[in-house]
Amino acid sequence: MSRTSTNRRTFLKKTAAATAALTLTPTLGFPNLHLKPYAGRSLTIYQQASPIFEGAFELFQPYFEDLTGAKISFVSIPVADMGQQIALSLTADKGEMDLTWYYAVYPLVLQGLVQPIDDFIKDPNLTPPKWDFADYLPGALESGRVDGRLYNLSVTANALAFYYRTDKIADAGFVDEQGRAVPPVTWDDVQRYGQALDARRDKPLLLMYSPNGTQCTQIWLSLWLSQDYTYIWDQNGKCIVNNADGLVVTRLLKDLLKWASPTNVTWDFPEAHAAFQQGRGAMLPQWNNLGGIYNDPANSLAAGKLSMAPWPRIKVSASDAGHWYSLIAANSPDKELAWVLVREYNSYAWQKKFFLNSAVNFNPSRKSVYDDPEVKAAYPWIHAIRDSNNNGRGQQTRTLEWDAVQLVLQEELGPYVTDETNDAQQVLDRIAARVDEITRASGRFKG
Repeated sequence: MSRTSTNRRTFLKKTAAATAALTLTPTLGFPNLHLKPYAGRSLTIYQQASPIFEGAFELFQPYFEDLTGAKISFVSIPVADMGQQIALSLTADKGEMDLTWYYAVYPLVLQGLVQPIDDFIKDPNLTPPKWDFADYLPGALESGRVDGRLYNLSVTANALAFYYRTDKIADAGFVDEQGRAVPPVTWDDVQRYGQALDARRDKPLLLMYSPNGTQCTQIWLSLWLSQDYTYIWDQNGKCIVNNADGLVVTRLLKDLLKWASPTNVTWDFPEAHAAFQQGRGAMLPQWNNLGGIYNDPANSLAAGKLSMAPWPRIKVSASDAGHWYSLIAANSPDKELAWVLVREYNSYAWQKKFFLNSAVNFNPSRKSVYDDPEVKAAYPWIHAIRDSNNNGRGQQTRTLEWDAVQLVLQEELGPYVTDETNDAQQVLDRIAARVDEITRASGRFKG
């Protein structure tokens, strides 16, 4: 997940059903595990209160308990409350939580509240060679590393990508020699496609520009990253978004509205998500973990008529990326067992199973899952998911001040896209000044 709005995650509760518990045959070749060496021990997991995470747990729980003899239970928490509840458990002398799946882990790592996992991975008694640590996507792996130590593994990789209706794109004449729809590659292409489709009396672009949500800021950030940046700061910590590249990006953000319904300035995730499911629009910048929902005939009128492309480029194809990580509590009394659970949960077999289950649909972090023939057959756009995750630049949260910075972006970009203010340079200058105030106050930046 990206670090998306509560509305987005809440809305997903209504779009996916929990699934019946299934089991897998153990594949990691640990004969001692069949002796149930962890019998009598238990773990408590904090996770987001959603059918997606709860469905995954229902699949996994009987397998793990049968494999190890341990008992596991989970506490479902609304995403808006997870940060507070996780912090309370981690800072207690003996917290309730042994591990969690969470996205905002960097501040917790800096406070020494998260258990590093390097030693578990290096121990052949805990992690066999066939588990294949090198199989992880580099971006998904490195995002869990701080100061040379690995603290987290990506449970599900996620980045903004670009959905399109193959039928509408083809009808507008954007086809290859075989008559197949060709997706836009650049944002200039998106505008060209938009103009052609708009001329056919079809507002083709669905956008999430609500000033009250975070999706607009994440789209803006992804446009900024596609100018080949990783951060919004220079090496001294000074905010640089008010440069020439930032001006291009900010004007583009508003220009895209020419091909979208005027109501898109009030839409956040739920509205755009529902509209695409209802068959409206031809193009949608959206998170790349939703293809299974959009291609499910029971949930979507777009099913069988859509595909996905990597984030369109300005200079590069790079978008905002967000991962949900496995996090072992430093105050857990049974960190070894917690690692065994993380190891199994992040194995090839389970990443594949989660991805192919339409009620879960966790994007894989393992390269081998993307190369699996069954996965390729189920997801013709699998290359777009992989490319967008490979190219995602989810490094913004590696600062403690990001929540405050994102609020600044939200407060300044909202009036701009809704035409309350029209001077893009003034908007960017205000953003830069306000962000500089935040980072100077932290004492960690020189800007």
